[in-house]
Amino acid sequence: MLRTLVAQTQLNKQVELEILRDGKPLTVKAQIKEQPIDQQASGGVPRQNQPQPQGRQQPNDQETVDSPLASIHVDELTPEKARQLDLPLNARGVLVANVDPDSGVAELQKGDVIEEINQQPVTSVSDYKKIAGSLDPNQPQVLSVCRHRARSFLVLRPR
Repeated sequence: MLRTLVAQTQLNKQVELEILRDGKPLTVKAQIKEQPIDQQASGGVPRQNQPQPQGRQQPNDQETVDSPLASIHVDELTPEKARQLDLPLNARGVLVANVDPDSGVAELQKGDVIEEINQQPVTSVSDYKKIAGSLDPNQPQVLSVCRHRARSFLVLRPR
């Protein structure tokens, strides 16, 4: 739903968003803009010293460089971990164990739970790997993420 609303909004238009921050509603103003290809999703800082595709590069190497999902390391979500993280009882997904710091997905944190990728439910690490492996690394990916008792969407753009 959020992805559709953003897609239908005129570029450079200022909008008000109501978000949850630490469980409290907060209204913020945002401007819908197209992200330049040479910038990271996390802060608009141009990437430096990034490897450029070479003619002899293997397809799997290119996917590793481009896919933001490759920089997210996940573990199984156990009921005990869900209680420790104060997640809702119905939270299902995989637990973010680590995110590579230079990946451009700084919005994701250790302890977040990825519940869906592009509206496909993720219930285990094997689901995550299967879905992540089937995605086009040149297309944006929408993650449904649960952090504490708040759910949100995160759009990962190709690097």
